[in-house]
Amino acid sequence: MSPQSHKNRTVYSRGSASSQSTAIGAGTVSTGVPGRSALAKHGRAWATLACLVALGCSDPPGDGGKADAGSTGGTKLPAKCTAGPGNIQIEFIANLQVFQEAKKLSSAGVVTIASGGTSAGQKLDTPFKVINGANAASARELRITSVEVVYATPAGVSEPGSPFECLVESAGALVPCKGHVFGAVVPEGFDPDCVSNKAVGARTDQQVIVRYTKPVDSSPRVAELRIVTEGDTDFAGKPFLVSLAATVGSAKIAVSPTTVDFGTVKLGEKKPAEFKITNVGDAPLQVAKLDLALDDAKPFAAEVEGKACAGGKTCTFDPPLTLAKGKTIAVKLTFTGVDGAGHISSAMVYSSDPSQPAVKVKLVANQNIPCLKVVPSAVVNFGSVQVGKLGTKQVCLSSCGTAPVDITDLQLADTSGAFGMDLAGLKLGGKAISKENPLGVGLNGNACFDVTCEPESENKDASGKALPFQASLKLDDNTIQPTKSLKLECYGSATDCPTPILEVSAEQIVPQDKLQLKASQSQATGGKSIEKYKWSVVKLPPGAQGLKFFPDDTKAVVFFGAETVNKLTKKTEVSINVAGEYVFQLKVTDNAGVAGCLTAETTVLVIPDEAIHVELLWDTPGDANKTDTGLDAGSDLDLHFTHPMASKGTACSEGKLCNGKLCPCQPDLDKDGSNDPFFHGQFDCYWYNSSPNWASVTDAADDNPGLDLDDTDGLGPENLNLFAPENVNYTVGVHAWDEHGYGESTATVNIYILGALKGTYVKKLQECDLWWVKVISWPAGDLLDVAGGSGNGKVTANYKSAIAAGLGGKCK
Repeated sequence: MSPQSHKNRTVYSRGSASSQSTAIGAGTVSTGVPGRSALAKHGRAWATLACLVALGCSDPPGDGGKADAGSTGGTKLPAKCTAGPGNIQIEFIANLQVFQEAKKLSSAGVVTIASGGTSAGQKLDTPFKVINGANAASARELRITSVEVVYATPAGVSEPGSPFECLVESAGALVPCKGHVFGAVVPEGFDPDCVSNKAVGARTDQQVIVRYTKPVDSSPRVAELRIVTEGDTDFAGKPFLVSLAATVGSAKIAVSPTTVDFGTVKLGEKKPAEFKITNVGDAPLQVAKLDLALDDAKPFAAEVEGKACAGGKTCTFDPPLTLAKGKTIAVKLTFTGVDGAGHISSAMVYSSDPSQPAVKVKLVANQNIPCLKVVPSAVVNFGSVQVGKLGTKQVCLSSCGTAPVDITDLQLADTSGAFGMDLAGLKLGGKAISKENPLGVGLNGNACFDVTCEPESENKDASGKALPFQASLKLDDNTIQPTKSLKLECYGSATDCPTPILEVSAEQIVPQDKLQLKASQSQATGGKSIEKYKWSVVKLPPGAQGLKFFPDDTKAVVFFGAETVNKLTKKTEVSINVAGEYVFQLKVTDNAGVAGCLTAETTVLVIPDEAIHVELLWDTPGDANKTDTGLDAGSDLDLHFTHPMASKGTACSEGKLCNGKLCPCQPDLDKDGSNDPFFHGQFDCYWYNSSPNWASVTDAADDNPGLDLDDTDGLGPENLNLFAPENVNYTVGVHAWDEHGYGESTATVNIYILGALKGTYVKKLQECDLWWVKVISWPAGDLLDVAGGSGNGKVTANYKSAIAAGLGGKCK
């Protein structure tokens, strides 16, 4: 069943022959059965109709069509205005409708008055229209009793009076709503005999104007428009309400283009480009800083309003650059060809736009060009080659660009006489490689050839230490880095010993990345094979403990690190979680029991790539087995990282639980007169709130901090990462959650800013101590002392919070 007319005279149609409509007087009713809501609202009318149709009743039930005195002090209206003809009753009601321009409003709706970009004292008028939406044939007049705007001055604001005025249209002019006598509001075609107060009259709509005068301060204002009427039963005894929100406007950033493509830039060439920043909002925009190519520093540089910005750095504007509404500034970029590779990086612009405080501009250069990848890329290491024997290695040249590569020269420079090249497999037509006879490598193609080493003797220094024979391989091509070179190294050995060759998955990784080490390219001579491998780590950064080789240190392919559980996949993974320098060694033995003459060695750097990376490590002397794991296997310290909003909560004398939940307050347990930020429900990132939602940068994965580890059984680390900080001051803290009976611990906090170790801080902590470590000021990236600190922070003993009590910790 579907409604076919207005709410006060709804006609229902089933679409069948049994549903009949009969014209009675000025209205139409249906003999079909109405829905439940219609029966409830119009029970008397339906009961009357059912009586007439089924029983032939002669008199309608109810008041017999009494006249409605309305608001006229007892003046009776004609019977036709309050009852249907004959014995049929029709409910006559009004239908209050309020429009703001063309938009129909619901009671308790919100209308925004955008005052951003306007000056103090400027007046903004917002029109409203009140109509009676009832069907004229069964309508009752809508009487407006009063219209007013209710307003309260915001806390902390001083002003002479309300910035809101309520005005009503009367005789072509605007007069105050207060005290105005409103005429009836009726629909088009309404019977004039049914207007109760003919002296005042009736109209088809009533205009109301809310006038807002912008204050001198920048605080937003909120008010309420209240329209009190009679006639619409839905609003009997209650007003129609409209919330009025006068916003102060906001800055909005637009960046164009969002991708800057420098095209092809040859080695040593410098090419300019630019992108523009525009304020398209209605409030001043402040640009605080520019992060330029943090992951690809060398080729890029910029200049903004006369300030030079180097690639790989954060360019801070103090004071911030201010853009008025509609103003544009240019970021002038340069790209310098520094190598033969393509480059993709980005510039991050940080501004006061609340909707996107950080905007990324993609920087691209040397993408659609010839590219040649040489493998190995730097050194061809033959390892040990027995004197008089021939060692062979392969060099492959691969096309990695979007255009064919022409190699125009290939030369071996060797003063030792130990090295050679075998180019027989290349298609050169029996001629040497030259500009006239280039070696072509097509798209996605490759060309491989052998280089050899045949030492005639051992090569040792005066002390007897083995030295390598060395040579270089040089080639020229048509890429943007036309000249390339490879270093060749070979040790002559009088004995027939194997050579360890150590490969790593990456020479630089970030904390929590996997590191794979491979020895499978190690070589044995004389038809023998490698039988044993022995891995060792000879240098670790401070605090890196409990790390080992997986599955063990005797396999050809191993992973190095500690076992942790991935929060996303819930799987156990091996990764390195402490930043710093690691040095690995490899020794091999062949199946004849001959050990390698050399030890292979390589260095891996673990460097954070986040803007802010905080690392907590700790040592507990009372824990005899610091590397064991499990419940109560070691002391439990927790890293905390707080947003300044954490201190904005309501102060309270002590932490309590309210109905099993945290009370909405922040304690002052260090007694410094300010609310503590720690253990805040939203703005403290720690083990119980490891992935909070703080900001609103465009890339949502980047603007919130994350705690990627929570160590509960000793040592650590616990790592905190934040890629896109806001322009605020963050506080770093450490809480001694539970000693588990092992006694005090020595905590170490390392703070990395943009990949560089900015500071290391050490403090001895006892159970329930709260160490206020440092304040990180962004965008400067400075490490500031906490209030009341002495360079190494401060400690609040017996820091017992409500959340600790609620979670069952020792610090209740």
